Amino acid sequence: MRSQVRALTVILAVSVALLSACSSSGKSAQVSQASKGRPVNAACAAQAAQQVKKFAAAVTLTIPALPKPKSSILSLTSKTVALVADTSLQDMAEVYSGLAAAAKDTGYRVALYNAGGSVPTKDAAISEAINARSAVIVIAAIPLALVAPEIAKAGAANVPVVSLYEPPLTPMPAVKFTVTLSGAVAGDQAAWYMLAQTGCDVEAGYIYSADAGQSVLEGAAIAKVFSQECPASCKLDDVDQTQAESGTTETTTNISALLQTHPNVKYVVSNAPGDPEYLVQAVRVLGKLGKVGVITEGDSPYEATAIQNSKSGYTANSSSPSFTFQGWLGADAALRVLEGATGTQAIPERWVEAGTAAATAPFLPDATYEQQLVKVWNAS
Repeated sequence: MRSQVRALTVILAVSVALLSACSSSGKSAQVSQASKGRPVNAACAAQAAQQVKKFAAAVTLTIPALPKPKSSILSLTSKTVALVADTSLQDMAEVYSGLAAAAKDTGYRVALYNAGGSVPTKDAAISEAINARSAVIVIAAIPLALVAPEIAKAGAANVPVVSLYEPPLTPMPAVKFTVTLSGAVAGDQAAWYMLAQTGCDVEAGYIYSADAGQSVLEGAAIAKVFSQECPASCKLDDVDQTQAESGTTETTTNISALLQTHPNVKYVVSNAPGDPEYLVQAVRVLGKLGKVGVITEGDSPYEATAIQNSKSGYTANSSSPSFTFQGWLGADAALRVLEGATGTQAIPERWVEAGTAAATAPFLPDATYEQQLVKVWNAS
């Protein structure tokens, strides 16, 4: 079904309660658009340039020490960590590969429960992992609200959950640890980049999925920057899209509709890993390559290669280490949960423009980070 375009709610206090209300209400406040010929806001543009410079700098990975030595976990080699993910997707297959490889150093076993593409198959996969008496369940790239009843069942069965990518938008006691690409960080990076490129005079379209936590966070972050820095000249149009529509030709349909009804849109933005190529397709079909920028987060394998080419249609993204290494981070979180820890680990994100040297190698080789993790795990 074709989504309707509306202006995204400006969320000034980023809290779980407000974000939840935003995603459920479907209401939004429109930021007024700049008049034609408005002079560049020099102070805003200068600040934006500094922000983009900061976001584009090389990043480091910080891994805290384990709460206690790994050897303190009783019968570690007999424990099984379950991964629930849709491994028909290449990125999730890479996450599984990384988690399984890391298990050789963590000491526990790994079992895969394929989540498939529908909510019933995701529910069934989690249920199967619970019944198998898994020590920890790692749920990857699944909006937690979609599988909330099964997560509650895991909690009732004393099976702790690690969420890879999606934060809980409402309290979920069973979710003990979250490893996440921050939608708030990506939103800040995208917003400031658009301001730097346009002199703080921009209209942008954002694909918004109310049931996906990172989508809510990124949209809120962009709207907040626009509202604070250029309320009279920056506008964010929200394109509602369900998870089922994400990463399909429906994405192309939705963005095509936006660009035809909002001819002043200069950028289209999405948080979903499956969306980028469909965004580019929409821009290309309408003959707007070079006129409308495509900004994404997630580094799908397709996108990570395409963004190295300045003529690919991509403009920039909030880049992260490989999905294989992100599987290693999931393995680290599971180990910490086995030690009784709770918390959050942020996946590093670096702002990358298409066709630059940073787009080719935004991070150090995976092996460097993997060795860093193994050193932490083996510390006494």
